[in-house]
Amino acid sequence: MALILSGSSANATLDSSAGLTFSDSSNQSAAASPYVLKNRIINGAMVIDQRNNGAAQTITAGTYPYTVDRWFASSTGANVTGQRVAGTNSNTYNYQFTGAAGTTLIGFNQRIESYNIADLAGTTVTLSANFANTLLTTVYWQTTYPSAQDNYTSSTTFASGSFTVSSTLTKYSTQIALPSGAANGLMIQIYVLAQTSGTWTIGNVQLEIGSSATPFERRLYNQELANCQRYLPSSGTTSNYYAGVSTSTTNAYAPIPLPVPARVAPTGITIASGTYYWLNGSGTQNTATVVFNSAGYQGAMVQITTTGATLGQAGLFNPNGATILFTGCEL
Repeated sequence: MALILSGSSANATLDSSAGLTFSDSSNQSAAASPYVLKNRIINGAMVIDQRNNGAAQTITAGTYPYTVDRWFASSTGANVTGQRVAGTNSNTYNYQFTGAAGTTLIGFNQRIESYNIADLAGTTVTLSANFANTLLTTVYWQTTYPSAQDNYTSSTTFASGSFTVSSTLTKYSTQIALPSGAANGLMIQIYVLAQTSGTWTIGNVQLEIGSSATPFERRLYNQELANCQRYLPSSGTTSNYYAGVSTSTTNAYAPIPLPVPARVAPTGITIASGTYYWLNGSGTQNTATVVFNSAGYQGAMVQITTTGATLGQAGLFNPNGATILFTGCEL
């Protein structure tokens, strides 16, 4: 439905899907929603990939590994491959699964933190995404909320449906009535069944208030990275040095600040392969190995095993450009 707006010198047409069209045919795209930052999905454009940096990943059957940031996958029947892939035009990236013989299900899922969805409990929302599949014609979806806040030990599935898709990447959408239980959090599950070959491509996933699928919201890269680092803090790819202290001739500790406050205190680290260094007080740089020691919401401590250290002497930890990921903060 369109509303004609008129005045003394110009007319304009306001349409819920087309937006505001002025008399000179210029157009202001439809406002996404009553909210700024409308999309409750984080990294729906698959831009942030701190774990793999675009490399292919094996999704082992029966496991639930995280893939691109905020998304975890699953497969049954056989291992499959997942990878962030280049998109086209304005869609920089998509995520793509490659099927394998014996596969009976591939899932792609995101859990939305309660703080980011509680205000929409009891309302109608719209889920939209781009899909393409070279083998199958059906993509399924379902939504689940946890029985306790952000705790999926017990949960309730309350809505489900499917899209009929083709091999051409196309936008699909559906409306979902959120129950009051969604105030505890919300899991979006997208899946296909017997993907025994071919590829399944996913992009531009969005969940927004209202009953219309509005244009996909594109966030600045630094904003989306910060959103993701609440759940997967990172030291970043840096050559910075971190001040620490030796507790023996072979052991030292160094604190590393987290880029944004973590959702919960990290419980471990994943470190890239490479060479790490401990620079002792006399200026000698020694190779080192690094393990997790402890963490809070805003910083973590790493334990460094090295040589040439001096008890009680200050020194510098050098990650040598490697990224350290702090784990245990996901939902």
